[in-house]
Amino acid sequence: MKHKMIGTLTVLAMGLSLLSGCGSLTQTVGTTTPPASGSTSVAEPPVQENYIYEPIAKENYTWGTSGTSGTNYIVAAGIADVVNDYAESANFVVQSTAGATENLSLMLSGEMDFGYMSATSIYNGYHKIDYMADRVPAPYLYNVVLTTHGSVGHMIARADSGIKTYEDLAGKRVCTGTTSAEGHTVCEALIASYGYDIENDLKTYWMTQDEAMARLQDGDLDAVYLTAGAPIAAFTNVIVADPGGYTIVTPNQEHLETVVEDFPSLTITTIPAGTYSGIDFDVLALRTAISVVTPADTPAAVTYELAKYTYENWAEIQDTHAALLETEPADLSESPIPLHPGAAAFFREARVIE
Repeated sequence: MKHKMIGTLTVLAMGLSLLSGCGSLTQTVGTTTPPASGSTSVAEPPVQENYIYEPIAKENYTWGTSGTSGTNYIVAAGIADVVNDYAESANFVVQSTAGATENLSLMLSGEMDFGYMSATSIYNGYHKIDYMADRVPAPYLYNVVLTTHGSVGHMIARADSGIKTYEDLAGKRVCTGTTSAEGHTVCEALIASYGYDIENDLKTYWMTQDEAMARLQDGDLDAVYLTAGAPIAAFTNVIVADPGGYTIVTPNQEHLETVVEDFPSLTITTIPAGTYSGIDFDVLALRTAISVVTPADTPAAVTYELAKYTYENWAEIQDTHAALLETEPADLSESPIPLHPGAAAFFREARVIE
């Protein structure tokens, strides 16, 4: 039986203003067509004429990320520190959260303005399909502003647990992810590909990142799967604090390919030997793109400025975290769904998109 050690998220209803705002927005960039199978989305995404930038009165805009030791929090803080020096219409306030699912809930309830999410969850939530169908009240409620880095799902285990590969997980106490719907869904799909019954063959938990790592160190968990930019700071910290006390769990190519078939936005990547102190072997892992999203009715001037000043100062921002080094400035415009009109306007001006 699954033990959920996080509090149940409050079901959040979307205000009428956001719904009406979505209907008034238009978009011509990167439109996607949801798969027919299992789709509850029947209308086409809203379409709008090209936006022409004009600054608006400056206000604070909150940005949900992850735990304070998470890659998303660190990256967002680095971006905000730079962009806030230039933006005329916005001051970005970075906030620690439990991750993508909470970010989405807070945005759709009007309690937060921006949030980090991963590609599969973004796509499914935008079209209101698959595991995100019950997490959004309607399709097409948000857009992507930036795609800043890749998030790599991998697992750390206590050395005294005897876990070295995914074949060793039977009977173990494993945190399969945080409140992020995609994180634990992917991890549990990977575990299931080895023939394990996720409900009965392991003791699995969903926790916040900070709680999971604390329980791992206390010996209450045997392994923790997290999805973040590699190296994950939380993993690095415990490995450095206890040399030889932890290892990174290795999956094999065949099982990763099985998961990618069900989650096509994922790719297989390699975490090189030496990424973590004392881990002298390569580890295969699952990578997903991580994007900043915002409700469809966010002022276009704000997303224009976030896109513009991030793009123009990317070389400086890359110093924030090693996970950003693989991202070229043009990659910032990549998205599984339509870009927000303001961001799209800037990337057209920069000739990054047509």
